[in-house]
Amino acid sequence: MILSILLSGIISFGGVEYDPDIHELMGEVNSDTLWANLASLSGEVSVTIEGEPDSLPCRFALSEGSDRAALWLAEQFEARGFTVELVPFFPHWLSETRPLPLGVENAEALEAIYINAQSSIGSDTMYNVVATLPGKDSLQVILCAHYDAITSTMWTYTPGADDNASGVMGVLEAARIMGEHNWQHTLRFVLFSGEELGLWGSEAYVKDAVEAGDSMIAALNMDMIAYNSDALPDMDIHCNPYDQASQDMGQMLIELIDIYELDIVPDRHIFDATDRSDHYWFWQYNIPAALLIEDFDDFNPFFHTTNDRLGRLDSAYMREAVRLALGWAASEAGLVEEPGIEERIVDSQNLVSFRLSADVIRYGAWLEIRSPHAITPAIYDAAGRRVKTLETIQGSLGSVRIPLEVSDLPRGVYWITVSGKESLVSERFVLVR
Repeated sequence: MILSILLSGIISFGGVEYDPDIHELMGEVNSDTLWANLASLSGEVSVTIEGEPDSLPCRFALSEGSDRAALWLAEQFEARGFTVELVPFFPHWLSETRPLPLGVENAEALEAIYINAQSSIGSDTMYNVVATLPGKDSLQVILCAHYDAITSTMWTYTPGADDNASGVMGVLEAARIMGEHNWQHTLRFVLFSGEELGLWGSEAYVKDAVEAGDSMIAALNMDMIAYNSDALPDMDIHCNPYDQASQDMGQMLIELIDIYELDIVPDRHIFDATDRSDHYWFWQYNIPAALLIEDFDDFNPFFHTTNDRLGRLDSAYMREAVRLALGWAASEAGLVEEPGIEERIVDSQNLVSFRLSADVIRYGAWLEIRSPHAITPAIYDAAGRRVKTLETIQGSLGSVRIPLEVSDLPRGVYWITVSGKESLVSERFVLVR
């Protein structure tokens, strides 16, 4: 018996296949859960940390409140069964040009905040919160957001409900839902500190991950996804203008909006894309990444002030953004229980089988195929587009081994398919560089 994809059960739209299981997961995003957790992180209600009552009115990256917030967030992941790390990092202001977070006009102003804060406390230790959901392989799909906040009263009150408790709650809610399922690829849910002081947490994370040899497929950064004063569902997607894979990721997000009928009107930015959030460091290391953020034409005027509070936000708008992020992560990570795949018996005379020499490919591999009749293998990208057609292989009673040349393809997730008279069989592989 073989696994056979029943083509009649697949619906596609713009290259993205409709998946009823993923649609069901997206429907589990709960506005009440999002709102309750957002109220906790923005200091509107009390919380429990290490078994004791507490509150989180301040998340300035160099404050004790930020450390308490990191502990609370770690406990939320642990309660959902995740392996969690609080990863310390120690930024040092250097003379080279650094990216500026949104709302900061010049590097001198940012440096002054950092140096004054550091001299006040004598320490610059910050913590990233990293939750891992292991997959069948070690390739990583990343959802991320920054949890630190800043205001003029940075040592005492930084509610940061939209900037960026909203993005953090999106990551946490996606983790809650996805943690109940098994995935082909490993999922990383990463919450950065130090974004408001110059994207320090994402820099530390990406550099460490690259040095460790992590295979990162792509990252989606959520930063400010809940302010919507004009009641229009417009939302921006910012992609790397120098990376086609990042731009394809943006197009995939747009297609997901269409096929799952989300109440979002997307605006994909490429040549005018902002790099002023944590996706910047993924771009710097050629890792496909995109920023999901509220409409710049209806931008939150209260961000970086003590008025960035829960009551000014739109829960329905936020829910749609989180549904989109979850749908993207689920599509990239791959449910192990693939929908539309069944066992069935076929006539052995028409049996087609094949195997790849590796499921993670850097330069090339070989493909071993058995087919009694002529077949033409094809390669599809993660969006369902055919990107390469291999030479036709004549039928044979035995196995035929051919080289798989993929040096002309960009890094990413692909499917190679071969079709027989009774079946179409596919195998996933990941191309890394």
